[in-house]
Amino acid sequence: MAAVRAAKRWSDAQWAAAMKPHRARILVLMDNLGEATAYELAELTGRSVSSLYRHLSELAKVGLLVEQQERRGGRSLRVYARGPALDTPLVDVATGAGGRNFGRLCAATLRGVAQQTQRFGAQLEAGTIEHAHPMLISNDVVWLDDATRRRVLLLLTQALSIARSATKRRPRAGTRMQLALCCFSDVTLRQMRARAGARRAAATADADRSRSRARSTATRRPPA
Repeated sequence: MAAVRAAKRWSDAQWAAAMKPHRARILVLMDNLGEATAYELAELTGRSVSSLYRHLSELAKVGLLVEQQERRGGRSLRVYARGPALDTPLVDVATGAGGRNFGRLCAATLRGVAQQTQRFGAQLEAGTIEHAHPMLISNDVVWLDDATRRRVLLLLTQALSIARSATKRRPRAGTRMQLALCCFSDVTLRQMRARAGARRAAATADADRSRSRARSTATRRPPA
């Protein structure tokens, strides 16, 4: 069977299917695990198997996941794997195309992390988490030169690689941890409004020039 090639960019249907916190969480897990059953994902997400099937089906329908049947332990199970779309760059670095949807998807992922963090805090206070690891959280706005920025991004990439390699080995004993890495150039609301105003002004100027050229052409046209 010929390999399915990933498209150059996500379709509108794929973005729409992924833009929910629990589906974004599923995609993060599948990008890490490679493949899993609904039962395995239910253990990791805390959601019921029946509720997961509907979301997995929607993600598979648009190619973000691939659904297949496998026999395990003498019974047939639906196994979900990474779809070809997960190998597609979400943002065109040259043009920035896809950045708005990428930001929305990241925000949906962080909303899911926020819900899990609240549950962690409640369980921690209730004393139902044994041997709880300290929570490491930092939300800093910092000014970095290019060399320091590259160093920070490299260290974050290395931390992610270490965590993912450990996950693939699936140790018999251990603690499931929530790892959320987020680092991006800060943009204030004032900057967004200023840039939007500049774009509108440029578009208006272009339209005025086009109308001026059209009037000039009409003026120079000889009478019939």
